[in-house]
Amino acid sequence: MPATINLDELVYRARKLPAFPETTVHLAQIVSNQSYDIDDVANCVKYDQALTLKLLSAANGGAYAGEEPVGTVHDAVLRLGASQVLTIAVSKGVRSMFRVALPAYRLAEGELWKHSVATALAGEIASCYCDLASSPEVFTTALLHDVGKLVMGHFIDHSIFRAISELRVSQRLNCIEAESRVIGISHASLGGVIAESWNLPRAIVDGIRYHHDPALGGKDICYLVSLANCVAHRILKVSSPNPSAGELPKEIAKTMGVSPKRLDKFCEMAASRFNRFSLVYNAV
Repeated sequence: MPATINLDELVYRARKLPAFPETTVHLAQIVSNQSYDIDDVANCVKYDQALTLKLLSAANGGAYAGEEPVGTVHDAVLRLGASQVLTIAVSKGVRSMFRVALPAYRLAEGELWKHSVATALAGEIASCYCDLASSPEVFTTALLHDVGKLVMGHFIDHSIFRAISELRVSQRLNCIEAESRVIGISHASLGGVIAESWNLPRAIVDGIRYHHDPALGGKDICYLVSLANCVAHRILKVSSPNPSAGELPKEIAKTMGVSPKRLDKFCEMAASRFNRFSLVYNAV
């Protein structure tokens, strides 16, 4: 018999995960409003010295190294775009947390962060390979989609992992269904709890909570993150306790208008983007 998990303690630990900086939460709320103004973004950021330095560095380096240098937050935001500014802010807040090893999920140190970045980079262009519209929150949601594993991984021992694996095989359940049966909650649902405790916008919460079951979430962002997650598994080929990782369920593919040819092209472009940008996001 697997060890018993105290579900109340699990949820409590999830809600106690170190909070996002206030600037990042406010920035996410601004960007989630489709009528936001660049001045709103700049005014939110300019009092955060550490984030300001990162934005100026990003706006004057990499692909922008040959352009006229910028010296103000406003100009950096104009050059990078609000979505990229939010990306940098979120990455700054979670990178160290996501680099830990999670033996319960067969993830060595750094592998969760690498997968998260690959998913985020894929999510950013997912709408180009399907029939759904993107939004500024997709990158952030994709980056955080597995945040529930950070807490869940500390509660799952070998007996629980084996029970989940056996249930998946014997009853042909997906990872979310098996986790919910054995533990009482899935890592995706737990991720939604964490995102809510961070006061992140509802679109991000739902995108995390339903990234394995986008039909239940019913929003484009849920489908886009689900697709990006599958693509990230394909291009990284990291060992996973989920034998179907990298497979796109037929009903999801049909809803999104993703043909096998489109999916292959998406994987090719996502792999290229990850290889080019992995050093920028400290993914490797």
